[in-house]
Amino acid sequence: MYTGAKTGAEKIRQGLCDGLNELGTGTTEEWAQKYKEVLDQIHQAQPDAIIYIQSILVVSAAQDDPSGYINNNNVRTRNEALKALADQQTFFYLDVNEAVTDANGCLNADYTSDGIHLLGNSLSLWKNYLMQHAIVKGGAATFSTPVQTTTTAVGTGTPPDGGTIPPVTSAPLQTP
Repeated sequence: MYTGAKTGAEKIRQGLCDGLNELGTGTTEEWAQKYKEVLDQIHQAQPDAIIYIQSILVVSAAQDDPSGYINNNNVRTRNEALKALADQQTFFYLDVNEAVTDANGCLNADYTSDGIHLLGNSLSLWKNYLMQHAIVKGGAATFSTPVQTTTTAVGTGTPPDGGTIPPVTSAPLQTP
């Protein structure tokens, strides 16, 4: 799970997204309840924050394994649960898959080397989607000053191939 915050004189924006490794965690209902608890904790700590719930990225057609827990049907089911948590007042759902999928609704193979993770040069698609779909309470979205978000990915679990998940470092993203 990842959270990124923008703080300062401007309104606080929080982003929350889960990854594929959590697909094997409990039922969709149990998982969504835990996710809602995290959302409520963020809202309680930062009541004026705009909280974005980002979709889980689908996988490429080559990685879509209906017999395993990492498959696009499971991703879509969890994403529907995430979408249901968005109240369009405090919590806003953003389907970042719109920016990276092919005509079949799978992760575009051109944007990935392993069918699961975006290539570094494809991350701008995600960033641009977030910037284009930003919610600003009481006004239009403007980015006259740089918005800084920090992305932290945490890998847990074991990939389907039995290997290990390498650590991912945090890196600030500057937006114009």
